[in-house]
Amino acid sequence: MVYFYEHGRPHGGATGEPSSEIQRGRSSVPQRSEVFLPTRLHREPKGLFADPFPPGMSPRPLSEPPAPATTPGQGSTTGIFKVYPTILTVLFFCLLTATPAWSVPVTVTPVSLADFDVLLTQTEQCVVVAMASWCGPCKTELPYLVRLYREYKKDGLVLFGLSLDFAGAQAMQPVVNKYGVDFPVYWAGEAAVGHYGLNPIPMLVFFRNGRVIDRVQGVHDEEELRAILSGFLKRNDP
Repeated sequence: MVYFYEHGRPHGGATGEPSSEIQRGRSSVPQRSEVFLPTRLHREPKGLFADPFPPGMSPRPLSEPPAPATTPGQGSTTGIFKVYPTILTVLFFCLLTATPAWSVPVTVTPVSLADFDVLLTQTEQCVVVAMASWCGPCKTELPYLVRLYREYKKDGLVLFGLSLDFAGAQAMQPVVNKYGVDFPVYWAGEAAVGHYGLNPIPMLVFFRNGRVIDRVQGVHDEEELRAILSGFLKRNDP
């Protein structure tokens, strides 16, 4: 039984009669060879004559060793820096232009009352935030103060945290870390309570040129603190 192929389909019947194409003299060679060409021309391969290797690939002898793996900085330059250059460029500029929502927490620094007095005198205007690690209301409003400091520091807001903890500077450090406090925090201990009149806490003490001009006691929500701090920045007290 003989079949003649044209475009991947057999012509002729079981009698072995030649196809009408050959009878009319269009071709003297069976068209089976056309089945081998289409795989390189993206035609769908069929039957036993399909090329088993996709376009662009070729068989590798079994004896050929695998390609050695490349380490970073060696060999091929392919990888994420070559495949995704546009994505990396966009991410890079986003990082440059984005305003960070976090900051590295400060370290609580021990300070003497005399040195803290000098700091207050040398600062034109500032707000002292009296706090302690055991003070629940202090920890309630601390995240609000952190956000407002980031918002208003460009307008001249200066905050100094002052820890009154009995157990030393290390007592307040976990709280500072938890809330990402990025304004300076000092520890003066319980001696600062009588020296600055910091009772009860939480308390905000407003200084201008080393002199107390106002005090605000108790816990406040974010909008109340916003009004208090923005009002302080607008005041022109000598």
